[in-house]
Amino acid sequence: MGNQASDGAYFARPVAAALAARLTLDVAGNAAGTADWTDPQVWQDHKTVDPACGSGALLAALLAEMKRRARQQGAAETQIAALQKLAVEDTIKGLDINSISLQLAASQLTAGNHDIRYRKMGLHQMPCGPQPDQPAHTPAGSLELLGQQAIVPRANALALPDDRIASQSVWPADSAELDDAVDAAQNARIVIMNPPFTNRAKMGEKFPKPTQDALRKRVDYMEHLLVTSDPELTDFADKNSLAPLFDALADKCLSPSNGVLTMVHPTIAMTAPAAQNERRILAQRYHIHTVLTCHQPGNVNLSQSTGINDSIIVARRHDGPRPATRFINLDRLPTDDADVNDLHQCLGDCANGVIANGWGVVSYWPAERIAAGDRPASARLLRARRSRPLGQFPDTEIQRKRRPNQHPEPARRALDPQELRRPRSPCQRRHAPAGRIYA
Repeated sequence: MGNQASDGAYFARPVAAALAARLTLDVAGNAAGTADWTDPQVWQDHKTVDPACGSGALLAALLAEMKRRARQQGAAETQIAALQKLAVEDTIKGLDINSISLQLAASQLTAGNHDIRYRKMGLHQMPCGPQPDQPAHTPAGSLELLGQQAIVPRANALALPDDRIASQSVWPADSAELDDAVDAAQNARIVIMNPPFTNRAKMGEKFPKPTQDALRKRVDYMEHLLVTSDPELTDFADKNSLAPLFDALADKCLSPSNGVLTMVHPTIAMTAPAAQNERRILAQRYHIHTVLTCHQPGNVNLSQSTGINDSIIVARRHDGPRPATRFINLDRLPTDDADVNDLHQCLGDCANGVIANGWGVVSYWPAERIAAGDRPASARLLRARRSRPLGQFPDTEIQRKRRPNQHPEPARRALDPQELRRPRSPCQRRHAPAGRIYA
């Protein structure tokens, strides 16, 4: 499958994908339960795109959740099979540069349904790197969509012909079949993705040095087209990471009226000062509805084969004043579908405060602070709350509930200001006295 670090191919864990799917459809499909998932038109209205779909974990999880909701509303198995066929052939779109990953995605989406026609599936391999028929052209995968006027409109001065995008179908006919990647990606109701967060300096490492340089220049050119068309995004992109460009691409692919954007992102992106402008612009264009993060020691990653703390971010187009943002802070991560179901039910019963069954805490952050890109403060508040002894919070603050079999917390002495300094080594952090705060 190539160089994983070079491609940024880190796939969402199954339980994380299932959580992301449920949170997404709670927003897009109406959490009040009025969406009729037995109605084919509802499925058609929920066109879903993943511009970096990999093996299809997020798309398959979303499909499974749509089927679960239809089954819960009384759909027969024959009806669910027909709805699955409709979704996979018409409304679910996945783009990626790796053909093997796309074949894995196809297997997941068609599981249990032999009536789905592979030639009609919406999975597209995007050109990346040297092209045999165009040696001088080095396309940059899904980011090539930023060069298409249907995705990123240009002013008259930039009204140059579109670069040809020839995305190859995963399951070609006898002759090469070219699908229109632009039509596949644009005007989506949902964009759900775990965007590549590889460093631009490592991009294309599997290619020779001249190809690497050409690939990075191509990405720079796509960014130039983007920010020239949308100057507000000038400081949005990050020269160290590809992820912000994928965030911008998702914004351009979404329906301008009712789009829902779900991302699996490194948690540091919510706290780093360098990403504040990205957070601010996203908050201007969306209501940041939900942010879910797991704080279970040794189990904070939502992507496979990484030790990076990830968060699920769900945002929606929203006219008028923005509501507050819900922060879900998990003390433990679900281990299977039964756990995911239990957590989702508990979240439905928890408007604010402690989540039942020891899952964690729900809290809210004011819209005006989110609009300023100020999410680091909420992260500091969470750490401060968890470092202070129980019973020291005002009545307006969230209290943690002790589970019946949980041992009492040891008494914590008053903090010395000198102890607030960050430890200088992992060893010092492990042996730090209880109650120390790490900002």
